[in-house]
Amino acid sequence: MKRLYSRFMLLSSIILILSACLIFSGCAKQDLGSDQAGFNWQIAVYDCFLQSELITENTITRYDGTSEKVMDKTSPAAGNQFLLIDLSVDKAKAGGSGFEWAKLDLVDAEGNIYKRADDNFLSKHGYSRISGLDLRIGQNRGWICIEVPSDKSEKYTLIYHADEGDNLIPVKV
Repeated sequence: MKRLYSRFMLLSSIILILSACLIFSGCAKQDLGSDQAGFNWQIAVYDCFLQSELITENTITRYDGTSEKVMDKTSPAAGNQFLLIDLSVDKAKAGGSGFEWAKLDLVDAEGNIYKRADDNFLSKHGYSRISGLDLRIGQNRGWICIEVPSDKSEKYTLIYHADEGDNLIPVKV
């Protein structure tokens, strides 16, 4: 009887420890953003950084064979900086609506909302820009640019307001 009781206590202890592990790992996962499996469009951030301006040096060769170095410079509005984000937006499930950029917000730690900038300039600075048109199918990867104030925090969250609910993707600079 004593042996049966000790096995029961051991089994109860193991179940209690496993339950605690599941509970705590579930809480930690929420800090990582939304579970992407529940969304038609799955979003992942691969890289991001802040840049005060983008400068690219190009060499132009003329018809006579001479060359000239030209600086191509793109700057944000006064008091702002560029937040460049390399992300993928993949259609994971059939059906549902397309991916609309108007539904994508960047939110800082204070709750301020920022939208994707007109970032056609990214390609001339060597960044593979993801299309600015609404996406309908497939796997889409590239850079986007969002202007944020220079004095803001470096903790941001991308929020895509999907048909299934808000999809939260942390962006750590």
